[in-house]
Amino acid sequence: MVAASLLVAATLSPIAGGIIAGLPIRMGTTLAIVGYREGGEKLQKTARGALVGMIGSLGFTLTLYFTLLLLSFMVSFVLSLSICMGIIIGITLTSRIISPE
Repeated sequence: MVAASLLVAATLSPIAGGIIAGLPIRMGTTLAIVGYREGGEKLQKTARGALVGMIGSLGFTLTLYFTLLLLSFMVSFVLSLSICMGIIIGITLTSRIISPE
């Protein structure tokens, strides 16, 4: 996927490459394999985890987008990663998304 994203970015545009990079192709494949091997209950729990990860990724991407031109790349990246992990930890500790029982 990285190679495809870079190729599309170089050939069409950076925005098109970013769209390809953001597609949930790995998640779909992972969920299909879990569903096939483990069944519905584990599939549902894995999908919940994927949802939390996607929300964290959104926080990462938004933070990177808004700070990239203001801060150095490394500071922006570390801040974005921290926001992502904070979102994931916060949802995990406070939400019924992970364990709705």
